[in-house]
Amino acid sequence: MRLHTSVSAHAFTLPLALALLGLPRLSHAAEDDRGHRGWFVAGGGGAVMGQAIDKEGRRPDAFYGTGGHFRFGEEVIDRLTLGLDFGGAGGSGKDYDIGAGGFALQATYRPGVLSEGFVLLGGTGLGAGAFTPAKGVTDPHEGSGGGAFFQLGLSYELDFFGRPDEGVCFAPYLRWQFVPATDDAHVQISAFVLGIEVPYYAGR
Repeated sequence: MRLHTSVSAHAFTLPLALALLGLPRLSHAAEDDRGHRGWFVAGGGGAVMGQAIDKEGRRPDAFYGTGGHFRFGEEVIDRLTLGLDFGGAGGSGKDYDIGAGGFALQATYRPGVLSEGFVLLGGTGLGAGAFTPAKGVTDPHEGSGGGAFFQLGLSYELDFFGRPDEGVCFAPYLRWQFVPATDDAHVQISAFVLGIEVPYYAGR
């Protein structure tokens, strides 16, 4: 009876000890699966060219102006980051002023096809747009309101200060931002932003 009890105890204790010894390794492996760039903050701005279209399909002349953004987040797995982005664009066309912007849940991905510096971006969230005719001008497009906000983009990170996974780099980028028409704002606003972003990576 004693031998049976001793054997049973050892049979239970040995797998438990092996499991406990293996926990640090499993935890370490999980950390290694995460991206090596850590957290980041980035901001940028540039020139804007855009177009407004009302629900009837009428298009005023294109507008030109400036746009900018600020974003932050973390590389959750290798090559994929998740974060928040705050940005917008605005400008002037013939006899009108226009603006659009919002905040979005954003993801970036490094496909690694051309180089590690090539980054794809996408996001969706809440935004607003406004179309304001010039003083004394009556325009059926006039209106403002809030709703959905979408963005797509690409950038290329140039690192002149060392490793590409830490510190500061410079990234020329092209973004498309879109605010659809709503019941309150009968104009959808689409804008392209061509500019320079400065990301900062840390935490690894």
